[in-house]
Amino acid sequence: MSGNYRIMRMSRNAYHSVFDDMLRQDTNLAEAGFAKQMEAFFAKSLIYSDSFSRAMDGLGNETLEIVCNGELMQKTWAATHGVTYDEDDWVRQIMWAQVEEFRPDVVFIQGLTSNSTGFLPENGFREKFPFVRAVVGFAGYFHPADRLEGVDVVISGLPSVFNYYRAENVPTELIYHGFDASLVERVPEPTGDMIDLSFIGSTGLGYGENHAVRYWELLELCCGSDIQLWANEKFDADQLAMSGEQLAGLGQSLRGMVGQHTPAAVVEVFRESISSSSGTHLPVLPLSLIFPDRVHEAIYGLEMYATLRQSRLTLNRHFDPDSGIREIGNMRTFEATGIGTCMLVNEGDNVRDLYEPDTEIVTYASVEECLEKANWLLQNDEKRREIAAAGQKRTLRDHTIASRCAVIDGLIRGMI
Repeated sequence: MSGNYRIMRMSRNAYHSVFDDMLRQDTNLAEAGFAKQMEAFFAKSLIYSDSFSRAMDGLGNETLEIVCNGELMQKTWAATHGVTYDEDDWVRQIMWAQVEEFRPDVVFIQGLTSNSTGFLPENGFREKFPFVRAVVGFAGYFHPADRLEGVDVVISGLPSVFNYYRAENVPTELIYHGFDASLVERVPEPTGDMIDLSFIGSTGLGYGENHAVRYWELLELCCGSDIQLWANEKFDADQLAMSGEQLAGLGQSLRGMVGQHTPAAVVEVFRESISSSSGTHLPVLPLSLIFPDRVHEAIYGLEMYATLRQSRLTLNRHFDPDSGIREIGNMRTFEATGIGTCMLVNEGDNVRDLYEPDTEIVTYASVEECLEKANWLLQNDEKRREIAAAGQKRTLRDHTIASRCAVIDGLIRGMI
């Protein structure tokens, strides 16, 4: 196809508190129109924000952004267009009405998921909307290959995901996440005290086998450094075997033991003790209670970017080696470097496909090496700044949302 096309991007928001925040910040937002509500949502700069549509529109296409589980915006749209729906099926019914109204040539699913608040082109979607010429889905992880009815091609965000779909004979292309370059100007320069080493993300508690090693490594880093965490943890406080005061005391004891033992040795003894008492090798105690002065509430969007920019170093920990995945390329890879922070990241087989190690980013093979490199960089600020600047330059050159969309645009034109 030589001409331009209409594309509808369907995404979902996992940060449910954001919708409440929007209404608190603007008490008139509930009565505002769909466009105004979407503008307020995108101003938060969550995930990709509206960088996808800005890039696609810049390529001459016409884009409509839909947040599938954005109840406020979606039901406002439905009311404006006279669309009725069942309360137990409003997500699907409103989305289908939007497809009928916008009549896109292409549907782009930002994050393939079986979650009921997401979107999959199942249940006769393609038959009902024959004007949809292509459905493209992005997968940052392994969405089951047998749940791809109606999807023409999967964009895989990691090599392991690409290899999975290729082995399942699913049409797929490897296209990594990217960075919204407009954030460089929108996020304020740091003021006040800098953060030496930060981590933003899940500690691994409550996330099963694939993130358990991350928890133990973060615990070791908490024992061996002054790292500050802004973290997600899944736990039931009523089910904990220890009180918050006891857990905080435990954290002080662990730090105190580091003078006589290495952080790794301290964590190993602690880990064996917890495993013996709990009957599981998985983590069960929240780091936010063990180190309450250094593990803060999770942050997202502009607040997250501001914290990254305030950090001299930031840690990025990918999937655990036990999962069989040795690679980098999650969203934080491009967010941290793009905003101009020196990133410490676990080694991966594909590192050199994205960045030059120890020149544009800093890689580590163990917690011990991570601590050594972090300490060295904090003592050699000129080198740290040099690596941070080189990493940002590489991201802004090769890894922006605009550059990713140019590739996606070429793929779509070849399909339709």
